[in-house]
Formats: sequence, C-alpha cells, structure tokens
Amino acid sequence: MSVETATGNWWNASLAEVGVQAMDRTLSAHAGWDEILRSGREELEAAMDVSGMQVDATRRVLDLGCGVGRVAAALADRCGEVVGVDISPSLIETAKSFHTQPNLRFEHTTGSPLQPDAHEIYDTVFANEVFYYLPLPMLADYARDAFRLLHAGGEYVFQLNMDPIGWKTRLSWRLRTIMYTCGIKKWRGWSNSPGFTRYFHSVESIRAMLESAGFQLERVNTGLSRRQTWFVARKPHPVSEH
Repeated sequence: MSVETATGNWWNASLAEVGVQAMDRTLSAHAGWDEILRSGREELEAAMDVSGMQVDATRRVLDLGCGVGRVAAALADRCGEVVGVDISPSLIETAKSFHTQPNLRFEHTTGSPLQPDAHEIYDTVFANEVFYYLPLPMLADYARDAFRLLHAGGEYVFQLNMDPIGWKTRLSWRLRTIMYTCGIKKWRGWSNSPGFTRYFHSVESIRAMLESAGFQLERVNTGLSRRQTWFVARKPHPVSEH
C-alpha cells in the first residue's frame, strides 16, 4: 500500500469516527464549525508571520493537503482564488459541503502528479502540516509538480517539522509497529500504520531537492519551535537572451 493510499484511508476513517475535529488535535472534541474555522485563521496568521509569504487579493493559491478546508478558507478571505486538494475523498466532500466562498473550490487528488481540473497556473503553492510523513523522493515529486504549476516568480511555501528524531520517538514507532501487526490500529488518537512514520530532512537536503526541481530557496524561517519551520522557494524568471 502506498503512503498516499494509507494516508487517505486513515483520514477517511478518522473523519467517520470523530468528525472534523480529527483534522487538528488541538481542537476540542466538541468543537463547532466556528472554532474549526478560527483555528484555520490562526494557523494562517502564524504561517504568514513566520514565513513572510505573499498574500493579497490578486493571488491564485493551491493549498496542498487542505483537509476540510480550515486554512484554505482563511486563504480565500485574503486571496483572489484558492483551490484546495487532498488525497481523502471524504475530506474533500466535507469541505465542499461546508464552504460557500465563491473564490474557493476543492478537488480530490491521488497524489503526485498534481493535476487540478482547471489546468490553471498559480502564484503560490502552499502546504501546512502535510509533509511530515513523506520520504524525500515523494517531496521531490511534489516540488516538481509545484514548479510546473507556478508562474515564473511564484512561491512554493511549505512547513516541515525540523526537530531531530530522538530515541524515544524511535522506540515509540517500534512499539506502534508491533501493535499494528497485532491488530491495534490506533494508539493515543493516532494511527499505528507504518505509513505514518515521521521523516527528518535536513535543510541541506531540502535545498538540494528544491534546486533539482528548478527552485531557488529564498528563506528558511522557524517559529516558536523547529516543529514549525517554513520554507519559501521561488520559481525564477527565465533568463533573457541578448
């Protein structure tokens, strides 16, 4: 089973079991839609403060791993057009049923290659808390997709957990794998599937991956902790020939 399939299945099951509150473990178990949307606005504000990403009414934004559209809705309040994509059909259908902003739409994707229906070109490709569980070759696939979908001068803005992986985390993963093998699919509210193992990527490896896709890495900014490290890469303009 691929990482995309395992992840999509997990989010489908989580949505059915606990509702949209599963999309953010900081939400209360009985959070209403207003609280859910407020959390999305707060996450976007934090992302903007740390990353310095460009947000204005002229920009078209592609939100990768949009879930039920918490942050996508906040982006739509500030941008001209937002398209949210996710690998979970259930999350996309839920997002479509809740959001009515005319400049916001949602599409299901099977992962890379990203091929939004409208074949549009974007000013920003954005990903918040999406790439934790992807190995570097998959991140490279998404970087190539983002490069193809961006205007020259467009931004690729994404967040990674840059905390080194310690022995306690590795022991937890080993225990979770054993539980999964024994039929215990969840523990402490999260999947025990091996597909949900967090990868650690160095700044140097991310820079090399982005440059291989054609990007220029402009900045790496960290918020209150390395778990909220934002990368901003730019698709360069073609070099004019004289």
